[in-house]
Amino acid sequence: MLPACILIAELARRLLATALCVLLVVAGGRAGAFDVDASEFAKLQRDVLAQLEEGKFAALEDLAEQYRRTQPRMATGAWKLPLFYMSFEAVRPGDDQMSPTGLPSPQFESWLKAYPESPTPVIA
Repeated sequence: MLPACILIAELARRLLATALCVLLVVAGGRAGAFDVDASEFAKLQRDVLAQLEEGKFAALEDLAEQYRRTQPRMATGAWKLPLFYMSFEAVRPGDDQMSPTGLPSPQFESWLKAYPESPTPVIA
């Protein structure tokens, strides 16, 4: 059986992901609300995933904090923070591939151990 904190963290991540999807659908009709240039998103995703792979958790924490604090947008007007979190979907396995701890990969486990009080690895 998984520890309660791991189960709660996974539930919170799923709820946030669902809320983000609903927000994307609802706001999608507004001009420019979530228009994303594919190449701009691909660059952000490459940068974020490279930092994850290299174990640069402090850099990921700093970037998420900066995005939360300054609320920057992409050139198309899309908010960078949700796109930061969406970048991790490329490496998140399906539920049937979850590790025994309930987290998707050793990188996420290491990140959560390094920053146990941070919401960033839980949301990612």
